[in-house]
Amino acid sequence: MRGDITLIVKRKNAIAILMNVVVFLFYLLLLLLNWNIEGVSSDWVITISYLALFLLAYQAVVMIGILKVKYTDFLLWFILLEFIFLYGRIWVKALGKDDLVAWHLFNAFDDLTCYKAALFCLAYSQAIFFGSFLFENSVSERKMKRSLENYSPMLLYKIGWVFFALTFPVKLYSNLIMIAAQKVAGDYVATGITNGLVGAISYLPVIGLIIILCSQVLSRTKFRRLFYIYLAYEVFYMVFSGDRRQDFIGIITWTLCYMQIYNVKMNLRKIVKYVLAAFIVLIFLATIRTGRSDGFNGMNSFFELFEQVAQNDLLVETLGEFGGTFFTVTNVIKYYPERLFFLGGLSLLGSLLIVVPGIMTSLFPQLFYYTEINYRCKDFNGLATGGSLPQDMYANWGLWGVFFAIIAGVIIAKVMTRDDENLSPYETAMYYARFYIFMNLVRAGTIELGRPLVYTYVLVYLLGYVLRDKGRKE
Repeated sequence: MRGDITLIVKRKNAIAILMNVVVFLFYLLLLLLNWNIEGVSSDWVITISYLALFLLAYQAVVMIGILKVKYTDFLLWFILLEFIFLYGRIWVKALGKDDLVAWHLFNAFDDLTCYKAALFCLAYSQAIFFGSFLFENSVSERKMKRSLENYSPMLLYKIGWVFFALTFPVKLYSNLIMIAAQKVAGDYVATGITNGLVGAISYLPVIGLIIILCSQVLSRTKFRRLFYIYLAYEVFYMVFSGDRRQDFIGIITWTLCYMQIYNVKMNLRKIVKYVLAAFIVLIFLATIRTGRSDGFNGMNSFFELFEQVAQNDLLVETLGEFGGTFFTVTNVIKYYPERLFFLGGLSLLGSLLIVVPGIMTSLFPQLFYYTEINYRCKDFNGLATGGSLPQDMYANWGLWGVFFAIIAGVIIAKVMTRDDENLSPYETAMYYARFYIFMNLVRAGTIELGRPLVYTYVLVYLLGYVLRDKGRKE
C-alpha cells in the first residue's frame, strides 16, 4: 500500500513538473516570437493583463494544491507581491485609469518597449516560480538539516534589543534625510544615501524586532504594544516620505512571524478582519498623500477627504502605488544592449564585493559604475525607477536571463525552505530575517541585498559571542 501511495505521489509530481515546463515554454515562445516585431497596438496592455492573471491563478493553484504552502510561507508572499509590484501598473492602464496615478511613467517609454518588457516579465515570473517549485518539490519528503547554533531565549532577547539599538539610529537618520528630500522635491525621490552603507543598515531594525519576538521572553500583550509603537513610526515615515516598499514589506514580515510564533489559525472571520484593516490603512495613506498635495483645513477637512478617497477605486490606488517595478525592466530593455553592454553576471559579483565598505569604489570603480544598473539608465532618461530582480536578469544576460531566473528560483527556494516541525527560536528568527531581506527582491536589485544579509548574520554572531561570554563571567 505504501509503495502504491509513493508511486501516485511521484506521478503527481512528474505531471506538475511537466505542466510547469509547458507553461514556461508557452511564455518563452511568446517572448521570442514577438521580440523582433516592429510595432504593436496600444491594446497590448489588455493582452498582457489576461496573460498575467492566468499565470497568477496557475501558480496559486500549484502552490496551494500541490506544494501545500502555508499562509506564512515565503514563496506564497513572494509570488503575490511580485505580481502586484510587477504588473500593477499594467492592470491599471488596462482599466483605463493610469492617468489617476501620480507618476505617469508610461509616457516615458514607447508601446513596443513596454510590450517587450511585459513579455520578458511574464517569462521571468514563470521561470523563477519553476525554479522554486523544483527545489520545494525535491525536499518535500526528506528532512532538512538542523542548525548547530544554540541560543537560549534570554540570549536571543538580549541580541534582539542590542541589534535594534545599534541599527535604529541609522534608520532614523536615513528616514529623516528621505523626508527632507521629499519635502524639497514635493514627491517621492530616491536619495543616494538609500543605496549606500547607511541604506543597508537601515534595513536591519526590523530584524532586531523579529529576534525579540522569536525569543518569546516578552509576553504576547507586551509585544503587541511594541508592535503598535513601531507600526505607528513606520506609518508616520511612509506618509511623510512617500517611500513605502521596504517598510511595507517589514510590516508584512513581522506580522507573519508573529502569527507563526503564536500559531494563529486562519478562518473566515480573521481573513475579513485583516482585509478590512488593510483597506483602512490603504485609505489612510491615500488620504494623507492627497491631503499633502491639496492641503488640509482641519479635522473636518481630513474626514471629508478620507470619505472621498474611500469612495474611489482603492484597487487602482493600491496597484498604482506599488506597481512601478515594471518600469525597472522597460529601462534596461530600452538601453541594453543598444547603449550599454550586457554585464554577464558582473552585478552579482558587485553584490558580493560591496559588502566590504569602500572596496568597490576604491579598487574596482569601473565595476561599481556599471553594476549600478538603475543609475546607468538614469543617465539617459533621468528616471529613478529603482531596481528589481528581473531588471538584473536582463541587464546581465539579455533574453538568456529567463533561464538564469530558473537558477535564481532554485537558490531562493533553497535559502527559504524550512522544517516547521523542528524549527528552534534561533532558526525561526533567521528564517524571517531572510524572509524580510529576500522579499525586497520584488523591488530591489541583488546589489542592495548583499550588505544587509551578511551584516545580519555577522552582527547576530558577534552579539551572541559577546553577550554569551558576558553571561558566563557573571
